[in-house]
Amino acid sequence: MAKERDGEGTGMETAGRRSGGLAGSTDPAGSNGSVDAFDPVGAAGGRGVDARPAGSSRDRVFGAVAALALVLAVAFAGRMMLGAPDDGASGNVAAIQPLRIVRPAEGDDVGSPVELVIGTAAALRPSPMGWTAAGRHLHLRAGDAEVMAGNADLAPAGAGRWRWRVPLPPGERTLRVYWAGPDHRPIEAGASPEVHVRVR
Repeated sequence: MAKERDGEGTGMETAGRRSGGLAGSTDPAGSNGSVDAFDPVGAAGGRGVDARPAGSSRDRVFGAVAALALVLAVAFAGRMMLGAPDDGASGNVAAIQPLRIVRPAEGDDVGSPVELVIGTAAALRPSPMGWTAAGRHLHLRAGDAEVMAGNADLAPAGAGRWRWRVPLPPGERTLRVYWAGPDHRPIEAGASPEVHVRVR
């Protein structure tokens, strides 16, 4: 009888070892003192639980998003302090110098290329976006056509004046010069009055 009891005890011990300490053992870690990373039996709350550090990938993603938001906020603040281009929507239109077409005059009969003389107090300088001032560059609307002034298109024509030769097809043309931002969208603030001409 003693041998049978010993055998029964040995069998329970073996079962306990095989089940990692969950069946017939008071040691939750099993005989080797370690806990599996995944608990399919549900000892930690009644269902399978992943015991690896929760949300470690998610935390890294949130950290990256927060860092990007901080960089963008600093860049935006820097642009505002350094006088980034203003499209007039903020009401700060005083910084945008007005444009005017000095020549040709209203109703002139002109040949092509049309020689425009533009007046502005803005300090125009050549840049990859053409001639620019405070991050804005020049565009011309001539009827349905729109033209951007490249670096080779403008030349100084006296104090606060610039010469721009623009090929245009014959016909009645309405000319207007305006500022555009880096996205080439027109900025209404500072745009010149319209000038109507006939191109031969």
